[in-house]
Amino acid sequence: MVFGTICALCLITFFIVFQLNSIVDELHEKTEIRYQSYQAADELRQSSDDLTRLGRTYALTGNDKYEKMYMDILAIRNGKKPRPEDYHLIYWDLMLEYGDKPKRDGATIALQQRMQQLGFSDSEFALLKEAQNNSDALVGLEVKAMNAVKGRFDDGSGSYNIRREPDMKMARDLLHSEQYHREKAKIMAPIDEFFQQLEQRTSKQFNQATEHVHSMVWLSTIMLLAVIVASVTGWWIVAIKLANPLSNMGQTMTHLSNTNNLST
Repeated sequence: MVFGTICALCLITFFIVFQLNSIVDELHEKTEIRYQSYQAADELRQSSDDLTRLGRTYALTGNDKYEKMYMDILAIRNGKKPRPEDYHLIYWDLMLEYGDKPKRDGATIALQQRMQQLGFSDSEFALLKEAQNNSDALVGLEVKAMNAVKGRFDDGSGSYNIRREPDMKMARDLLHSEQYHREKAKIMAPIDEFFQQLEQRTSKQFNQATEHVHSMVWLSTIMLLAVIVASVTGWWIVAIKLANPLSNMGQTMTHLSNTNNLST
């Protein structure tokens, strides 16, 4: 019975360890999703900053390489061009000449599609969608400024069909105006709120998973102690209840064989 108990305890301990391994894998997956979620939101913030930098640089220099980089950022974000590998790291700051890519191209996937794959809550996704919509609205202001550099102006329908002399001052004023800064703040506000909601949700999930791991570790420790107690009990039963009587019987039989004293 004791050895049956030991076997049962060992099986239970093995099952607990197996479950613990599954929980650790789940915790690792949640940590990875949390990290990628931060990357996706930060990519939206960073792309907005890169668009601002390149748009302003083009307005000051008129160098079309900055406009091309600007358009590539939009194309990558909208899933129209391949997304570079490790795009969440430094990329556009390392590109000094257009086409001189610091990293290889990766898969073509829109930023919103990546957000959907990461399983954001409805409110979180709505915040990032709002931020991207606001960013697209700011793009309209930046495009207006860049067209002014080329001498193209809005005809009232959103098309830049009116041709006049390039107006560099207008372009600079548009990209440094009070309206521009207000539109920029409209992008960052929902991103900031997203980070807060993401932190609360993922922290709660992470803490729950961590507590589950701690509970399973304690349970496996208790089961291990139970195995040790059962093993010591089994040893005591074998040594005291079985081995000692058998040893005494053997000594008695040896004495009987030597003395032929049947009264023993």
